[in-house]
Amino acid sequence: LSDKIRTELDSCAAGICLVDIAGGTPFNVTARLAAEYPVAVITGVNLPMLIEVHDGMEEMEYDELARFAVEALSSSGRVIYRKGAAAHE
Repeated sequence: LSDKIRTELDSCAAGICLVDIAGGTPFNVTARLAAEYPVAVITGVNLPMLIEVHDGMEEMEYDELARFAVEALSSSGRVIYRKGAAAHE
């Protein structure tokens, strides 16, 4: 996995790695590579975030897209049910 990601990072100026959980193999590999390459590693990826980031790839620079990914992550979470309370949006 590390060699495949390294090959991709060698071919670009900077990168953003979206991973599911901190501590998992994708996170561990990309976090180590972040010490060598200009790459943002963002954990907690979910489908709404992935779609929003994909849609913004052509329009945003690396730093802006990384910030956007974190914002998309925080806006994609919501409470569906909480005991004793109505559903929220």
